[in-house]
Order: sequence, then C-alpha cells, then structure tokens
Amino acid sequence: MTSSPFRTTCLSLILAATLAGCGGSSNTAPASISQQQASEVAQQVAALLFLGPNPTSVPSSFTSPADRADHTGMNMHRRGSLGPMAVRAESDLSWSFDVRWYDASGGEQFWYDSTTTARVVTDQTARGSYSGEGYTATMGHAGHVDLAGLLASQPQIIVSATRNDTLDAAYSGIQGEAQLSLKCSGAYAQVSRLKPLEENPHPSAGTASWSIVAHRAFQNGQGSHAQNFNTSVLVTFNGTRFVPLVVNGQWHYTLDLETGQVTPVSV
Repeated sequence: MTSSPFRTTCLSLILAATLAGCGGSSNTAPASISQQQASEVAQQVAALLFLGPNPTSVPSSFTSPADRADHTGMNMHRRGSLGPMAVRAESDLSWSFDVRWYDASGGEQFWYDSTTTARVVTDQTARGSYSGEGYTATMGHAGHVDLAGLLASQPQIIVSATRNDTLDAAYSGIQGEAQLSLKCSGAYAQVSRLKPLEENPHPSAGTASWSIVAHRAFQNGQGSHAQNFNTSVLVTFNGTRFVPLVVNGQWHYTLDLETGQVTPVSV
C-alpha cells in the first residue's frame, strides 16, 4: 500500500461503529452487535487493508536502491513541528511530526543514509476544536510508527505502529441536547515481510488490531437516552493472501488481501 493504513483506520471504524449502533437500546450497558453489523465492520477493515494485485507495504525509496536518490530531500527535514495555527475563526488545530533515523547498531543518525540507515521512527500528534451555532467538538490524535529492516542486507521489513484517536462532541438545539464520545485505538504488532518484497507480497507474521469505545446520549422533553458501543477487530498475518479476521472475538472471517473480499467462517 502506498499510504499508511492508520491515516483513516480509526475514523472509518468509528463511523462503522456509530452506524452499527443506531437503533440500539436506551440503556447504558455496552450494546451487542449482530452478525450483519460485524460484517459491516469487517468490510471497513478489508477496505483499509486491501493491498491490490501488486501490494507494497513500505515505500519503494526504503527498499529499492534505484529510487533512493529521488527521496534525498527528506534528509533536509529530519524533524519538524507546527502549532498551533488558526484553521478558521471558529476553530483551531495544532499538530506536530517527528522523525528519527537509526543505524543497525541502534545509534541515532542526523539524517537518512541509504547505506547505513536501518530503521526509522516517526511520531505524530494533533489536536483541534471546532464550534458553531449549537455545537462544539474536540478531536485528538497520537500516532507512532517504527519501521525496521531498511538495509538491503537485512532479511525482512518489520513494522510496529500505534494510533489513538478521540472525538468529543456536544449539540444543543430546539430538539434537545446530544453528546457523543468516541475513542479508537489501533496497532500493528511486529508485522513483517520477507525480502525480496517482489517475491513475498504478503506479511509473513504479525497482527493488526483495532478497538473502539463509543458513548452517545440524548436528552429532550420526553426523557433521556444513552448507549455504549464497544467493538474490537483482530487480523493475523500468515504469509498468504488469505488471513483470519475476527470481530469482538465472536465473528470470524477470512480476508483476501489481494481482492479485499471478506468471507464469513463457521467455527
């Protein structure tokens, strides 16, 4: 894949969880999900992990000597941050980005060197607030990516990553008041691909997981209603195009990494 799956993972799953929770009961116990709702979540994950017929899980500039020269510009921007800045009069957004390079012995480097850099670590944070007539919202993000195995002599690429996103929103109008709180976390744990990547298109080991906790509440002249929604997803890589995907530890599927198709499995 040409972009990080964590850029949209939590947002997409939050939307899936929110939609799947519509029409639930008005109590505060975590809402159980049906197989149809679990399938909707599984399809969201499939879309995020879909690799296509020629999958690439890391940038070619890290693995192909012919391409490295085209990306030397990143040496000039080893670290950077920006914030806070005004997005518009009613909102603000602050974000930061940090990247570190390491050699094979773990020593930190001042810049990327195609002959000695073995690992890159990035950290990103973002936080913003938005407001308008009758509503306010605050969002937060923190992400960490650790990519090892960049040297041609190293036998495999190994990716570990985490992401945490939050959203808190409130609305007040003539129809009543509503509050929404969402928390989503995701992780890649030791996801590895053997080299040469052209001959090993699928991760040989590791897991990808996501967890979502959502709380919704609504109050009007007729009373109040609240609902909690919890869901988790686990994908286990095995070196083939067909990998197991499990939703809430209960609903089992097989995911085809080359087509994105999800098939229910009876266990």
